Amino acid sequence: MNALIPVIALALASASPGKKQAAPQQTEAPPPTTAAGRGPQLRVIKLDPQKPKAVYKVNAAPGLATVIQLPEAWTITPTCGDCVFGDGKAEAQLWRLDVFPDTRTLSIKPTRVPGADAPASAFVTNIDVTLDGGLAVTLFVELTLPEAADARVEFTIPDADRGDAKLTKRERELEARFEERVKQRSDERMLAAFMRGTTCKDFFGRPNRKDNVVVRLKQICRNSELVHVTFEIEDRRRDDIILDSAVLESAKGAASAGDKLEKERLRFNERGLGVAAVQAPTDAAPDRYRLTLTVAGVDEETKVVVEDIEL
Repeated sequence: MNALIPVIALALASASPGKKQAAPQQTEAPPPTTAAGRGPQLRVIKLDPQKPKAVYKVNAAPGLATVIQLPEAWTITPTCGDCVFGDGKAEAQLWRLDVFPDTRTLSIKPTRVPGADAPASAFVTNIDVTLDGGLAVTLFVELTLPEAADARVEFTIPDADRGDAKLTKRERELEARFEERVKQRSDERMLAAFMRGTTCKDFFGRPNRKDNVVVRLKQICRNSELVHVTFEIEDRRRDDIILDSAVLESAKGAASAGDKLEKERLRFNERGLGVAAVQAPTDAAPDRYRLTLTVAGVDEETKVVVEDIEL
């Protein structure tokens, strides 16, 4: 190990830009001076459950295996960007990673000493670990001198915070289940609506115009869930117009189901499509509808209203 120190120090120093290096002496170089008691270190890092994703730096050195202790088991095998795993044959990889699930530890060390073909600056990699409690930890590993390296890095979660980490995981699981239920319910409603068929009516009448904003009804349709109107807007002004909203109302007071506009802004002579909907009535009796399109522009707000839409 002592014989490696001069080689490592020279390689690391040569990786620093802007520093001219003296020619190496033929005699054996003395070991680098260090502070009293300085050497590979133990570091303890407290994980914060309020930060489910975090990056931490790990300092490694040639000839030294850095051990990383995790507070929980991992959900899947940790991944490493430039590592050969265990006793696998190293090809271009600059790091070796060993994983020990039983003790929740990792061990990483360089596969070679820096040299002309692989300078010290090239010895960087990341290790990604997702803990069972839901925290995601990324370890950024780079090369340093042995006396500045980490011999062991221990990550901890205080007992008072461990419950928060578990809670964060449960909250994500519940949220995922809720989203799945919402999607499933939405699909069921859509399929139920299609099962009962859709009735449509096309429009070919004259357009509705106000303040050089033209609205043309295209079609009105009804299924078991919705009544919706498809329409076209045209800007006949010299200025751009901004489409704020389109509201479809029922004479029977059915609840609005929203709107969708193809474009939010129209230029002179430009056209855009839109659709607005209300909840379908529970009976088959005829109903009348009113479409209100709200437009903003250079002048005051304009509302184009299309009355007495029938299916």
